[in-house]
Amino acid sequence: MSDRTPVTPERPVWVTKYALSAGIQRHDDGLIVADGTAPYFRLHKFGGYFILGRDAFVSEAEARADVVRRAEAKIKSIEKQVRKLRALIASNGGEVTP
Repeated sequence: MSDRTPVTPERPVWVTKYALSAGIQRHDDGLIVADGTAPYFRLHKFGGYFILGRDAFVSEAEARADVVRRAEAKIKSIEKQVRKLRALIASNGGEVTP
């Protein structure tokens, strides 16, 4: 048996899965489902599923903290890519600019 909690304007959910491209999405329609696996948020309109605590949050503060974490991880990844590209340029006789 599953436990289903409706999401309402008074009890919204914030989705951060696509926050780096679309921003934090506030939803006030859907269900929070806890059925023995990880609890998740399900949108009524589109049928999307978002795991609570990873892709969706019941607290705006937690959602904002997650977006900061995601942005910092993305910056770290981009910096790593830049280092690899500069090394590739240098190893092939090119001049690396700062």
